[in-house]
Amino acid sequence: MNPNFPDLVYNGILLCLSFQLLAIGLVKCFSKSRRDIILGVLCLFIGSAFFYNLYWPKFSSNLFYNVLMGGYKGLFYAPLIYLYIALTQKSLKAIRHIKAHLALPAVLSFAYLFIKFGFRDFYLSNKPDLVLFMSLALSLISVFYLFRGIQLFQKLKPLLKKSIFKRYQFFYFGLISYFVFTNINSLVSMIFYTGIDQELWLFISRYIFMPLGMLSSIGLILFSFIEYDRLKNFSFGKKIYSGYHLIQDNEDIKAFIQQFFIENKIFKNPDFNIQQALKNEGLEEKRLRLFVKKEYDQTLGDFINEHRINEFKRMLLAGESSKYNLTGIAKQAGFNSRSTFYRHFKNKEGITPREYLDRVLKTANNKDY
Repeated sequence: MNPNFPDLVYNGILLCLSFQLLAIGLVKCFSKSRRDIILGVLCLFIGSAFFYNLYWPKFSSNLFYNVLMGGYKGLFYAPLIYLYIALTQKSLKAIRHIKAHLALPAVLSFAYLFIKFGFRDFYLSNKPDLVLFMSLALSLISVFYLFRGIQLFQKLKPLLKKSIFKRYQFFYFGLISYFVFTNINSLVSMIFYTGIDQELWLFISRYIFMPLGMLSSIGLILFSFIEYDRLKNFSFGKKIYSGYHLIQDNEDIKAFIQQFFIENKIFKNPDFNIQQALKNEGLEEKRLRLFVKKEYDQTLGDFINEHRINEFKRMLLAGESSKYNLTGIAKQAGFNSRSTFYRHFKNKEGITPREYLDRVLKTANNKDY
């Protein structure tokens, strides 16, 4: 056994957790979902790391075991967690995103193993510096993804259901914070090795880091179970999106509003059919409603009526009141009901159309004077 893991109780618990992580990882790696495969690989890497640490004297010099379980697989932990959460954004190009985030850990891990087994003498003579470099890389990568996660969750907040968002946020920052804490602590202990009390270090390892490691593994196991589709119905439900994921790509909706509301002003026709206009453009009404709610905090009906009210006000300022009465101008702006027009106008402006007209005329007279 590794002397850094002296307690048989801890070893037994870690072995049980490792077997569970490996079993979950194997099952998820056979999934058709890329996200499930990513979570499966994470479980496999963390589960195998326990075995590697517990039996490192036996595995340390074996190339096969190093490729399978060693080679600083911890470099992949934070990127894999990030990818699992980030790929809830369906607009992302999954393969390109996966390659971008796993390239650096893969290169560093491969380079370390290549030096360790391809240039053995060089490795042995420079082992402290190489280990220090890899520990530094582990720390920097984990810190990078801690801050990258803050940006990620700002994007995800409007896309995910509130309960799902909180669960993912707790899972992400809980694990990443643990990796940051342990990696930086390991790095500091290497730099200041001669000044560290070994008994104190063993105490810290036994009563702080090992319990934290077990808690993080238990959290990963529970999270992985909850993420099974069959169990989602009993926890938070299968649906993870709030609906706003449908408008992540919204250029087509912006173009529709520009063309039909700003340029053509189709709302001026009291009988216009918004559903038919959307159908002709190949757009879903649900997406337009979500976009209007997100961008303007309005219902689609209020959005249309606001454009009609603004058109009514524009016509008054253009002097149309000398040609038509208020109801006539309102109909030209798109309202087909006097009562509907008055109700929406007062709700928006706080005064009646007649009072608004009096203000316009008063302002015009003052200018003439």
